[in-house]
Amino acid sequence: MRSTNSTNTLLRSLIAKCTKQKSPIWTRVAKDLSRPRRIRREVSLLRINKYSKDGDKIIVPGKVLATGELNHKVEVYALEYSQDARDKISKTGSAQVLEDAFGKKGLKLIG
Repeated sequence: MRSTNSTNTLLRSLIAKCTKQKSPIWTRVAKDLSRPRRIRREVSLLRINKYSKDGDKIIVPGKVLATGELNHKVEVYALEYSQDARDKISKTGSAQVLEDAFGKKGLKLIG
C-alpha cells in the first residue's frame, strides 16, 4: 500500500521548510507534522505550564487544548489552537503560528 501525503498545501510547505532547516528539532517537527491527523499531538495548557518556565519559547507540532491554566509568560508556536486555549494564552503570553518560529533560538518541543 502506498503512502499518501496531506492535501493541505500550507501543511506541505511547512513540512518542506522544516526539513530544510537541518536541525534536530526541526526534523522532529517535520516528522510529527507528517503523521496522520488522528495521531498528531494534542497538548493541554496544563502540560505546557508544567514543563515550561517564564519566558520560554514552546513548539507544539499539533493542537493546543484549553485544559488547565498558564501561570507564567510563554511564547507558544503551534499548528492549531482551540479558541479557549488561544484566549488563555493571550492573557499571559503569546500564541503564534508555527511558521513564525523559524530562526528563533532556545525553542522547546513539548508534546
